[in-house]
Amino acid sequence: MTLESDLEKYGALIEKAKQAGEEAQKLMEGIKTRIKTGKETTGDRIKDFVIYANGRANKDIEEAYKRLDEMLKNKANKQILVVNEVTEVKDLLEKHYMAHDGGEEKGFMPPFKDTVKTETLRLGVLLEDCLSFDLETQKFAFPVGKHAVQFDKNHNKWKIVAENISLHAHEIILLDEKLYQEGKKHAIFSDLHGNSRSERLFVYIDEEVEKYFSEPRMDISYIDALKLLGHEVPKKFQEEQLKQVRKAKEDVLHGIDGVLKEGPYYLMPGNKAYDHMRAVLDKAISLGMHTDESTMPGKQKGITINVKEYITGLCKTYGVAVPK
Repeated sequence: MTLESDLEKYGALIEKAKQAGEEAQKLMEGIKTRIKTGKETTGDRIKDFVIYANGRANKDIEEAYKRLDEMLKNKANKQILVVNEVTEVKDLLEKHYMAHDGGEEKGFMPPFKDTVKTETLRLGVLLEDCLSFDLETQKFAFPVGKHAVQFDKNHNKWKIVAENISLHAHEIILLDEKLYQEGKKHAIFSDLHGNSRSERLFVYIDEEVEKYFSEPRMDISYIDALKLLGHEVPKKFQEEQLKQVRKAKEDVLHGIDGVLKEGPYYLMPGNKAYDHMRAVLDKAISLGMHTDESTMPGKQKGITINVKEYITGLCKTYGVAVPK
């Protein structure tokens, strides 16, 4: 065989492969249409969804959905939490040389890396004990009807969303441990500058949800989410909230004492101490101390103060508006 003949043969094979690919694609589109219209089915709702969303059957992905579906079995009316965790590592400084002996370069320091982790939480109560699938949107969902969402945990308040907790088909790879670990073998996570980004999804169900908000320390923002959902708040979280609120109020009173020690001369308008006092009183208002009829220990031993009277009196003195 000559080089020319081999090139002709190669070209013919490429054309044949192209035609076969186009024929296969046309056949798959027909299969997807029959599945979508409900005219035909494989008899397995998960397999139908995988074929439609991925354009082909995939046993590994099917098994991932089945593992997830099994997690929901007998869990109707139980809480479910989906956590989207994104970790980004960035170089804040380019590597720079260390100078010694009159400025001569002797080596370099490694770049300084900053790691930022953000978490988005979605909390709901399962209405059914199985996944739901939407061929039109190519999404699978945890059937909760409504859920509370907190974007960027620790920085934003919970909001209510009147829909299921839905994920796009490609996100199953981020959710299933087996698929995720397999994907890591072939993925490149960092760029030429050493910056990297990784994303994971985690699902917690039933008692795992309360455990998530309990460790390593109790996160009382969980209470806000449960109230939005109209769900009962566990007693230990109620007790922790009372404990934290009382501690915050005590800190306010200590802060007021600290500012008062500056003396009346420094507590005149325009001075830093005056502005500091107003800021402390704003914090008191946010804690509801202007309506708190309880008493708390004063700075002198054996002395108690009526919180409401004390705070409202100071607000009047320092020109801080008290909500009605």
